[in-house]
Amino acid sequence: MRTKGILTAIVFVATSLTGVVLQTGVAHAEQVVSRDCAGGWIGWAQYKDFGDNIKMTIRPTKRAWAGIQAGNTLVAGSIWDAYFNCIGWDDGFDRLSQDQWSSLWLQHRCHLRLGLLGRLKSGDTFDYESWVPNRGGLWNAVKNKCQ
Repeated sequence: MRTKGILTAIVFVATSLTGVVLQTGVAHAEQVVSRDCAGGWIGWAQYKDFGDNIKMTIRPTKRAWAGIQAGNTLVAGSIWDAYFNCIGWDDGFDRLSQDQWSSLWLQHRCHLRLGLLGRLKSGDTFDYESWVPNRGGLWNAVKNKCQ
């Protein structure tokens, strides 16, 4: 019991000092779906359902990277749609709040913005977690490296 109280105090202090909310809850995904998408925008995608939260992972194709680096604003919607065409709809998406959806979309736009600077800034895959707080704007998300 004492250990749990100490751990809770450490998490509270760390959260207070850094402003970072740590995920506490299910340590493993209840459902994982990974697919080769073989599409024009996404080469591979993954969905993890943690119950109250989800994680989306996307690996853009060369075509998508060319559009991102050219600053094509239509690429954002095309990649987003391609994800759901590849993975499909799961009841985990239905459980998300509007704030969680806003956070996922903001993280998506953030990765695309960092992608303008190249793969070194955004990474080869784009990871979106519904537990990441919506920080209130694209530039704040970019400053926090889409986390």
